[in-house]
Amino acid sequence: SPLLGIGIASAVFGVALLYCSYQLAIATGGASLASVLLYTAPALVALQSWLVLRHHLGLLEIVGVAVALAGITLISFGGGVGVTVSVASLGWGLLSGLMYSLYYLYGKLYFHQYDATALFAVAMAVGMVCLAPFVRFGPHPPAAWFQLLGVGLLCTYAAYFVYGRALAHLTATRASVIATLEPVVAASLAAWLFGERLGPVAFVGAACVIGAAFVLALVPQAPPAPPP
Repeated sequence: SPLLGIGIASAVFGVALLYCSYQLAIATGGASLASVLLYTAPALVALQSWLVLRHHLGLLEIVGVAVALAGITLISFGGGVGVTVSVASLGWGLLSGLMYSLYYLYGKLYFHQYDATALFAVAMAVGMVCLAPFVRFGPHPPAAWFQLLGVGLLCTYAAYFVYGRALAHLTATRASVIATLEPVVAASLAAWLFGERLGPVAFVGAACVIGAAFVLALVPQAPPAPPP
């Protein structure tokens, strides 16, 4: 059925590949770098909205995309304490941003046609199956299972569900930056818990990426162009 096919596509790209690439970005570069690169998604959403949803890109949106690209360049030349900038960390981080952006495009195309709860039920189940081969199964203490349950229900399903509800009422670009403070919070927690610090150049690059996300959030959205 269409619902099953759409749910599987969401599971592969919006769950399995997103979670794999994001965790690998953290492992290879650190939480601060990974969280900032994840938020290249708004710029990618703007481009996809132009290419797929036929939304007109205004001057501010073009500037926002350009500033985000400049930020990625600065991050590539930066570094910091507990932060590793490499081909692997940049590649995994940008892939996570791409998968994140595809989720918003997918939501904008289908959440007004299908119930978000049903779509996520399929996506999470299939995504779990896709990720199973990469999991090392073994005995764990009760506290670990409690933490896994919290991550699964609150940080994963509940977060996806809330985003899904928002996408039914917001444009793809605007919805993608509602949680733009996420990399700020993540970098702050990484500094507090793990002692990570972005270097000066990388810090400016991170500010560019987050600033671009805010710019894209504030741009008035034009309706899709009529078909030719």
